[in-house]
Amino acid sequence: MVGDTVLVAPGEYSGPGNGDLDFGGVDRVLLSEAGPGATIIRGADPGRGFFFGGGESSATVVSGFTVAGGHAGHGGAAYIVEASPTFSNV
Repeated sequence: MVGDTVLVAPGEYSGPGNGDLDFGGVDRVLLSEAGPGATIIRGADPGRGFFFGGGESSATVVSGFTVAGGHAGHGGAAYIVEASPTFSNV
């Protein structure tokens, strides 16, 4: 299943609901409007920026973000298991 493109405005995204982002097995594109210098996803401690474990394919794209502050037993920026997302300009 292929999902939508989500365009994200510049800013720093942290706190509840802004870490451990999980696409739930749906191929989506998460695109920063202004690039990694202006759009930051700050993972929680403990936690991470992204979790991909639902079989997302390379059609899943995360582009134009700084991912910072995550800390977890498996992956600080992203934990990927049985998935193959594409990261660009990160």
